[in-house]
Amino acid sequence: MEPYLHELSEKYGVHICGEGGEYETFTLDCPLFKKKIVMDSSETVIHSADAFAPVGYLRFTHMHTEDKREGSGGRPVPLSGCPCQNAIDRMTEELEYADQTPDVQRGCPSDAERSCQPERGCVASSRSPAGYQWMSGPTALETRHTDIQSQARLAFTLLQRRLQEGGWLMKSVLLLHLYISDMDNFSQINSVYRSFFTLNPPARVCVQACLPAGQHLQMDVLLHDWTTGCESDSFRQRDTLHVQSLSHWAPANIGPYSQAVRVQGAVFCAGQIALMPCSMQLLDGPPALQARLCFSHMEKVLRAMSSGLTLAHTLQAHIYITHRKHTAAVTAAWTTHLQDIQEDGAAQVEVSVVVVPSLPRGAAVELHVIAVEDRPADRLAHRSVSGGGAVEDRPADRLAHRSSVSGGGAVEDRPADRLAHRSVSGGGAVEDRPADRLAHRSVSGGGAVEDRPADRLAHRSVSGGGAVEDRPADRLAHRSVSGGGAVEDRPADRLAHRSVSGGGAVEDRPADRLAHRSVSGGGAVECRLLQSGCGRYACVSLSVCFSAAHASVTDVLLSSYHSALEKTRSLLPLCARVFYKSHDASAAEIATGLQRRLRAGPDGSGPAVVLVPVQDLPGHALLLVSCWLSV
Repeated sequence: MEPYLHELSEKYGVHICGEGGEYETFTLDCPLFKKKIVMDSSETVIHSADAFAPVGYLRFTHMHTEDKREGSGGRPVPLSGCPCQNAIDRMTEELEYADQTPDVQRGCPSDAERSCQPERGCVASSRSPAGYQWMSGPTALETRHTDIQSQARLAFTLLQRRLQEGGWLMKSVLLLHLYISDMDNFSQINSVYRSFFTLNPPARVCVQACLPAGQHLQMDVLLHDWTTGCESDSFRQRDTLHVQSLSHWAPANIGPYSQAVRVQGAVFCAGQIALMPCSMQLLDGPPALQARLCFSHMEKVLRAMSSGLTLAHTLQAHIYITHRKHTAAVTAAWTTHLQDIQEDGAAQVEVSVVVVPSLPRGAAVELHVIAVEDRPADRLAHRSVSGGGAVEDRPADRLAHRSSVSGGGAVEDRPADRLAHRSVSGGGAVEDRPADRLAHRSVSGGGAVEDRPADRLAHRSVSGGGAVEDRPADRLAHRSVSGGGAVEDRPADRLAHRSVSGGGAVEDRPADRLAHRSVSGGGAVECRLLQSGCGRYACVSLSVCFSAAHASVTDVLLSSYHSALEKTRSLLPLCARVFYKSHDASAAEIATGLQRRLRAGPDGSGPAVVLVPVQDLPGHALLLVSCWLSV
């Protein structure tokens, strides 16, 4: 409109800001209104009966209010020529639809199974020097509060009371995670929620989880207040993005929450689903397309908070999906989006994919991120894998992987790319250099052996130090046996890489380009650390892949966790979010053991542990731990 206003100013002398006073507007309805105003009768009153410039006003003599339908936001904008629809069409043209092969997925556990799951208490982390604190709980499980709204009201009342006891206010909440047992109860819980958060509410993430029987909701909150540690008033700024009007920009809020809150260079975003901004209707499309629209919405929210922010500035991301068969398509869409926006090298982003029973509005995908205003190229990343033996795994970057194994002999494993692999073992000199996918050459120190597979489907090698037989039956399956101990090595697909050392059994299984897993002694714990370029924030992710319950899993988890904390001594762990398979007794046992051990930390500075029973996890993971650290 600005060019037209300037043109009117030049032609007629009208000020571009308007003359003001001649006309007034009375608003009957908008998304901010809880009810709409209906005009019943009115009259025109002449204030000045001047022949040339009469002045009058409109007097409303009778009006009333009416309830609005839940989720109504006015008449949808026609999709013909709609910028939202044009963007969707472009995404659809670029999208390669994922394989829709049926997959086996377990549902949520029965009431009997859920009644055995651990209770959730109200636990808080230590307060960081920068004024952050994370609090898990509370929950309302008293038998007298069996209906949904009463339990929700009790839970928020307990939260409010706990905050007051700690010297906090409800307005101190930056981010709230809300897990509910049944998404059909969303509107009832929302009606209670809005009575506790009014002006500039926190960002919110809401998904359905497999909560214990009788428990309708579970929550955890991130709190912040300014402390004397802030050096200048320039740091004492909290920015909130709370848009409720319809537009072609990004979806308005569908509840009493803000799209994002920014404090001290960190942006805490609400969950985004694939709503069409102009109509607030869910996009009717496959999960991969919904994912791309979610990513686009989140990108716009980040840019609204700060002009230079993109998804490449994401430090921690959680992608919630409703079926594990959508994992590959949604992960591919995420990778493609990051590749499209990155400017200086591969984006360093820590992402976890979790399968839940349901999402708001029946969406197939929901994205939640925490972004940091830093230079992503300056971020520090570290990955390690632990199991029955000590294993350290350092990828130079996301496309190249280096691992060192300590056991019977030193092993260095450096794939130059996805099609070439080089390994050297110290116990006996062994050099293994595939020139390409069709030829392999192996030489052992104990006795000279030259081994050339005639084709891609058969390979045999023998080393002098111990008998080693290596037969890939085909391109999708590989089995190897070492003399020091029996090791079975099976790549799940063509993108998986395995290495075996004779001194100790080591299996190395990257599930995909974004995650690397190594299995030793029956299972593996992978730890990934990513610290922001500014050094003020970090996230730690741990995943557990075990074929059966393992007595030392919790010990290995804690060892990996504390090892990661050693690399970020200046940061305080605030939250450890534990996603575990709700139908797996071993996963529940590991989760509760980890919760108990983290709470009983020696210095009392443990994080708030949030146990989230989910429907499934991608790959062979039993449990995922997502930690947030801050100054």
